[in-house]
Amino acid sequence: HADIRALMSACQVLHVSWSGRSARDNSEQPPSVLVSQLRDEIDQLWGTGSAQRLTTVHPLQAFSRRYFESGSPLQTFAHEWQAVSAATPALSDAPHPSAQPLPPMDAAQGLPVLTLAQWQAFVRRPVAAFFRQRLGVDLRQERTELPDEERFGLSGLDLYGLLDEALQHGLGELGTDTLPTHVRATLQRWRLAGELPLAGVGQLAAERLGSELHRLLAQAIEVQQAWPEPAPHLAIDALHPAVRLQDSLEGLRRRSTHPLTGEPGAHTAWIVLRASRVAELSDAGQVRPQPEKLLGVWLGQLAANASGLPLWAVVVGRGALLHSPPLPQAQAQAQLNALLEVWAEGMRWPLPLPPRIALAWLQRPEISPALVDLYEGDGFESAGVAADDPALQRTYPTLAELMAGGHLERLAPLVFGPLLAWTAQLHGQALADAQEALA
Repeated sequence: HADIRALMSACQVLHVSWSGRSARDNSEQPPSVLVSQLRDEIDQLWGTGSAQRLTTVHPLQAFSRRYFESGSPLQTFAHEWQAVSAATPALSDAPHPSAQPLPPMDAAQGLPVLTLAQWQAFVRRPVAAFFRQRLGVDLRQERTELPDEERFGLSGLDLYGLLDEALQHGLGELGTDTLPTHVRATLQRWRLAGELPLAGVGQLAAERLGSELHRLLAQAIEVQQAWPEPAPHLAIDALHPAVRLQDSLEGLRRRSTHPLTGEPGAHTAWIVLRASRVAELSDAGQVRPQPEKLLGVWLGQLAANASGLPLWAVVVGRGALLHSPPLPQAQAQAQLNALLEVWAEGMRWPLPLPPRIALAWLQRPEISPALVDLYEGDGFESAGVAADDPALQRTYPTLAELMAGGHLERLAPLVFGPLLAWTAQLHGQALADAQEALA
């Protein structure tokens, strides 16, 4: 009866509203049963589609540009958003986001300061870095709640995550005699933290993890013994007109002979441990490094070489040991400046430059069906590169939109061409392979 009285009290216009989209993921939400019945009644009285024609779809947020567009039927009293809307480029309406970039970044105390981690995050995910570093928006969905179901197994990704977390602590003073105790303590810590399944399945997972961790750490200890002297931390301070790169590299080691030829001479190395396969191994034992998985190592060594230290990079990964000789300082500085210039541009608009797509395009510069499937997914086995990055999928949902404007073709040789050249000069050595492949 209250609903009937509300309908009868409307003299001229009656507004009925509901939340048609989820504020969490923008998925469609149906109206309540009463509103649905009212819409059905309107269609029966005035013809099919009448309720839809009377329905106005409002944007989810009050700051939507649609409220302030010329001729828009929508109205809002939140006029404080009008100035922001006028100052913000309409990326979706422009021929390409670069048509109306944001002004360059500025800092209260001078140039913006960039760390190695932030720089690596940008090169790995330029669009996400633009949202996070420039706009302060993180579109990733973090899962903080406890799982609802008991863990009955470990996926390849779970195994990789645990191993990588253990390796990131470094070797410290770990030696071959203390290695078994260290592995057992790590497994016990994972058990107490609930990272491993229970009962027999958990025992099998622990045995596999323990074997993998022991093998990787044993190889890392052997490499570290080849560089017996600890070296001081390296301070990195690279100045660019738009940004300052400041950070440090730790865990450096020294030796008094050349690591490949054995000739006398002082050398310094940055030893990096990886739980993933950093190279493909052919049946003949040839080592083919994988550029995308070595991106962070390349950037770190590049910054060190540009800072004046002829630093080696030594990567211990699953199945392979890689040595990267130092780059000449002038060459490293030129590449570093070019990459920081790209970062400065990437802080003004979201650069369409995902590494996997850029590397695939450099090796085969054409928009093939395989490239489309790599980016958008094939609908079966692969979800695609865009699905792994919410910011990328939101900005460039299709490969055609990613390639629009020719910016990937312009930037890929500048950013990832040097990475391919660096990867080609790596010295690889096959190691004892793992028992099972990880994802």
